[in-house]
Amino acid sequence: MVKLRYIVFLKMLINISNTSRVLCDMKISDLFENDGNTMTLWHGGRGLEFSYNEMMPHKKGRWEHGPGLYLTTHYDTAFKYAKGGGKVYSVTIRKGNSIDNVVVNLKDAIDFVKEFAMKKFKDKIINDLEQISYRNVKDGINISAVVNLCLNYDALRPSSTVALRQFLIKNGADYEMSPRFGGRDETIVILFNPELIKSVKPIKASDVDTDDRIKEI
Repeated sequence: MVKLRYIVFLKMLINISNTSRVLCDMKISDLFENDGNTMTLWHGGRGLEFSYNEMMPHKKGRWEHGPGLYLTTHYDTAFKYAKGGGKVYSVTIRKGNSIDNVVVNLKDAIDFVKEFAMKKFKDKIINDLEQISYRNVKDGINISAVVNLCLNYDALRPSSTVALRQFLIKNGADYEMSPRFGGRDETIVILFNPELIKSVKPIKASDVDTDDRIKEI
């Protein structure tokens, strides 16, 4: 049973690597505003107006979709994460490059795993990457496979999540989009590259119009 789940997981990664690029591009383009170059989303947290350009380590269980700044189309989701002394922020980012457009060569992916993955998971992840590369229809592998495998094996210490984020940015991945988050009509954008942030504004609940609580896609 475990082996079957493992095979299904690998097939899922290969399928994402080969086919999701066009689908995600279609969705991410819908998020951008009239100028076609920016989009504004919500974030719930603390001190973002002072730290948005910093890369902080993610604690275990706090980066389920990748390392970065989590933004959402839904105000209520951001408000939930702002409880306990936090704030809701309106965050505008510039258009960048989706992770689904980024292909990395196998050697670079393996080098990252060798340097940053915990020892007991290195051989397993490298073997999976080699299988994905072997079955792939294009040169290299989608860089999202590296993220997904590190997540699946829980293979990175908190300090190494910063290195993964830097690895993504270095290879041209600025963000990832997760549509239909939690089975709802909600989109989550995980921003890797803080240089794309154009503005960060704390927003009071009383200043949020009903029509603006959910950003349309």
